[in-house]
Amino acid sequence: MKKILFSFSLLLICFGCINVSAIDACTTSEMTRLRELASNVNFSYQYSVEDELESDEKVVGYYKLQVLNLDDDLRIYYRENNELEYYTQAEIEEMEFTSGKKVFYIYSYTDNYCTDEILRTVTVELPVYNPYYHFNKEKCEEYPDFEYCQEFLDIGDLEFFEIDQLFDEYTDTGIIDLITDSDYRLYFIIGGVSLVLIIAVICFIIVKRKRKKDDI
Repeated sequence: MKKILFSFSLLLICFGCINVSAIDACTTSEMTRLRELASNVNFSYQYSVEDELESDEKVVGYYKLQVLNLDDDLRIYYRENNELEYYTQAEIEEMEFTSGKKVFYIYSYTDNYCTDEILRTVTVELPVYNPYYHFNKEKCEEYPDFEYCQEFLDIGDLEFFEIDQLFDEYTDTGIIDLITDSDYRLYFIIGGVSLVLIIAVICFIIVKRKRKKDDI
């Protein structure tokens, strides 16, 4: 009897282990579910501008990120100081970022064998804030199509006086560009009529003088 009970107990334990293993197994469907969750994660950002170095014609754009659609079965890692570290959503949203590419790694975080698997990498491109735009907003609002009047633009090593020279050239040619084809036709008509009137006046004067001579 004892042998029968022992065998039965052993059998139950074996079945229990099999069931637990089945529950904890990392199945294809589970990985598919986790990848779908990871694909829904997005980032948005807001920026602020610091211009303490105004005398040097420099500003720095700082960005705050917001993490969207992060599921409890996911974790986000970010590489800082050459080390990949886990950050909570709240911690990421408290951080301040400067311009450039920021890469985030989304991992699974489950109670089965699918945990700690990398599911997706997300690259967030934070644009460079344009200092020339910052200090020349009125000018740029009047000429928004000028190349260096974009709010976000990397002007590199260009000095403001160099951009001002390009701006002067742009506005000079811009005045010419304002003259449309219809304007050209109008000016041509006015010029043609004026020329005809001038010729008519000259002819009238010549004829009148000739008549005076004939009368004499």
